Amino acid sequence: MSRYSTNYSAVARLLHWLIAALILGQLVGGFAFGHRLVSGDLGFQIVQLHKSVGLVVLVLSLVRLIWRLGHKPPALPHRMSGWEKAAAHLTHILFYVVMIATPLAGWLYISASPLGISTQFFGLFEVPLLPLPQGAELAERMSGLHEFFAFATIGLFVLHVAAALKHHLLNRDQVVSQMAGRGLGPWFAFALAAAGGTALVFVFAQPYDEEEKPVETVITAPQTAKPVQAASGEFAWQIMPEDTFMTVDVHAKQAQREARFDEIDGSIVLDPDDPEAHGRIDVSINTLGITSEEHMARQLASEMSWLNIGQFPEAYFQSDEISRAADGSYLAKGELTLKGMSHPADLTFTLEISGDQATAHGEVVFDRGLWQVGVSDVDDTRVTAHVTVVANRAED
Repeated sequence: MSRYSTNYSAVARLLHWLIAALILGQLVGGFAFGHRLVSGDLGFQIVQLHKSVGLVVLVLSLVRLIWRLGHKPPALPHRMSGWEKAAAHLTHILFYVVMIATPLAGWLYISASPLGISTQFFGLFEVPLLPLPQGAELAERMSGLHEFFAFATIGLFVLHVAAALKHHLLNRDQVVSQMAGRGLGPWFAFALAAAGGTALVFVFAQPYDEEEKPVETVITAPQTAKPVQAASGEFAWQIMPEDTFMTVDVHAKQAQREARFDEIDGSIVLDPDDPEAHGRIDVSINTLGITSEEHMARQLASEMSWLNIGQFPEAYFQSDEISRAADGSYLAKGELTLKGMSHPADLTFTLEISGDQATAHGEVVFDRGLWQVGVSDVDDTRVTAHVTVVANRAED
């Protein structure tokens, strides 16, 4: 009695068609986002869905591999030549490789990305990152590997469909029916392949905008901004990072949004009684450290047309012209650097001093259009940044 069955089991069939449909959807959605056919809120949701489905494909592929190792498939037709059988076995092995390697490379990519955009598994829970060092160079390699396996999947898909058509139309054997069933089963299978192929051709036929990279693209170009100067002397203050933060209100994508930056460093020189004589602010803001309750804030910060935090991980505010008003408030006329571009910006702030500690509450209002931030969303380009800085007198 043969150890091979004449048809695939119900479990094998279910896993085959479910994984096939999910992978086709992943390819279409992934490349559609890469070609900027979707963006904004919809783009972010598609990326999150892409990552969630990718993890499902990874798990199902491992389950299918385990099932395959324990259940022999139907024997190939005797009429097939030796090289055809070898090619068929090799193609199936490569399919298992790409089915597992593609989502795994994607998981490695988002784990290595310094942008730190979390993955919400269908909105149910946050998927943990793999234990990798975060860095632009490693993330770029993992991104390239993920894309390579995606293109390899397309190549195998074309070969697989071509071989199935040959078996069904030319050889007229039962190879396709063993997986798709008899009757209209093979034609439904070919219709699925045709729909997926047509969608991919449509996506690739669209022009690719090099100026708009996907949300999690990491660019390794150098940051261009002025270095932060160290402060010393009688009127030098040391920023206390654990108590210093900035919140930003910005109108984007037809809604008012808020984000927070907690990683602020730099130096301050200030004589509260005579700021004109002794006054300088020189601080940097780590834009990669952005947090927000709204997913759109993190996404917008990552996009090239907004803050492009992958390429410009820091913003700067520098001022050496500080004055005190009659009401006791202060005005620092300075320069704000975003995305490597510097323009004038004024910081107004109040100051409370208790012993050797000072607390400042300030506000900067500017037009983001000057820095080419959000140039495609110009309904309201006003940005208001609220800053709280706690500093101690620097020790001599």
